[in-house]
Amino acid sequence: MSRFDVIMTSPRLAEPAVAVLEAAGCTIHYMPPYPSAEAVAALTREVQAHAILTRQGPVTAAALDASARLSIVARHGVGVDDVDLEGARARGIMVARAPGSNTRAVAEHTLAMILAMAKDFRALGETIAAGNWRGGATKVRDIRGLRLGLLGFGAIARDVALLAQPFGMHIMALGRPGGTTTLPDGISAAPDLPTLLRHSEVLSLHCPYAPQTHHIINAAALAQMPAGSWLVNTARGGLIDEAALHAALDSGHIAGAALDVFETEPPPADYALRTHPRVLATPHVSGVTDGSLVNMGLMAAECIAAHLTGQPVPAERIVVPPRAPTKGSALGSRWGLRPQTPSLFRLRRGRGHPGLSTTSTAPPPRKAEQTDVGPGTSGPWRGAGAAPLPGPGQSPGLASPQPRRCACCGWWPGVWCRRWRCRRCIWCRCCGWPCRRCCGRWVARRGGGGRGRRGLRSGSGIMWPGCTG
Repeated sequence: MSRFDVIMTSPRLAEPAVAVLEAAGCTIHYMPPYPSAEAVAALTREVQAHAILTRQGPVTAAALDASARLSIVARHGVGVDDVDLEGARARGIMVARAPGSNTRAVAEHTLAMILAMAKDFRALGETIAAGNWRGGATKVRDIRGLRLGLLGFGAIARDVALLAQPFGMHIMALGRPGGTTTLPDGISAAPDLPTLLRHSEVLSLHCPYAPQTHHIINAAALAQMPAGSWLVNTARGGLIDEAALHAALDSGHIAGAALDVFETEPPPADYALRTHPRVLATPHVSGVTDGSLVNMGLMAAECIAAHLTGQPVPAERIVVPPRAPTKGSALGSRWGLRPQTPSLFRLRRGRGHPGLSTTSTAPPPRKAEQTDVGPGTSGPWRGAGAAPLPGPGQSPGLASPQPRRCACCGWWPGVWCRRWRCRRCIWCRCCGWPCRRCCGRWVARRGGGGRGRRGLRSGSGIMWPGCTG
């Protein structure tokens, strides 16, 4: 039975990724290729989606507001420039991605483009297709000794450098400003962008797209490159001022450009660089291989499935962490937060957690010795001088310390938001404390038997599978 609705902003998803989502109880709603922002928002509103897996469509503020149940946007890939990150952060919606999923594929495509331009494959192929045979002087260059510049030195650029070194290229790289990039042996560091531009007979772009990098390669930057140099872009189209590039190609100052990405995708029919004789173009497929498609889809699907079922999402995949809604905030109003007795738990009247009324949102009395510093005998659930946890088989009773605000949803135990599906505000009978992180006993015995993740009804609360309380 379907429990969650997931929007996929493309018509296809790798089978392993589909299996992960379906196992988590998700229904996938596919979209045509390259849907508009309005179309993504409309479908999100229509199905009241819990998650968006974005590949070919932008996720704007309108889409983020379209569903009251939306809690995660996962990127089918690495770049997240098509997601409104600030909007997601303001709404407490997680944004995740798939780092490293297509790194090698993009690096190989980049090197293939460099080799194709150096060997003039496009012009030579057109000569053969026209029925000619070596009719004029060739423009084929040697690879050995070619000066390669890498603008940005993340995982992809590092792989490009390692692939290019055996060809005998002289490589210079410029990392993120203010970063502490460690370069492999044989690769020199550029002190600034002008130095890198003057060095580069081939300039390959590998920096993220952001307002600071918009049109970082403009007319002034192109003019600083050596005459007859080449430009390769497998990162993001907005990094290049395409009008300035067109002029530099027409003048011959730039001998050729290999582009896998464009400022507008797909480019319009009258796009000037589409048919330019000095341009080698591919339709944003540098990261699209059989292996990388599986990796990207699977990693994004794992993030969605984990988040919707209350499991932790790997920290390295999180771009924008979720923010717990709080009462009285705009976000709290959006989620419709209100005090209520949890119907999920079917608690009997007056038998809620000790010290907590199930009909009031007021926090329990705070003991003077309680602090919020860590798990176990101190932390968000227990005070530094609180009473010891009850042992297995003991009811929490009045010996349990006062409950504290839940670190998952920001509400007091027994009062929770519409994102209850995370199921982190249930307390176990073992220790009487809310949240699955309550004690080490449940973690140690999580592989035990039981009747599913929701736990067994027991006495004064919920007994989780594997809990011996």
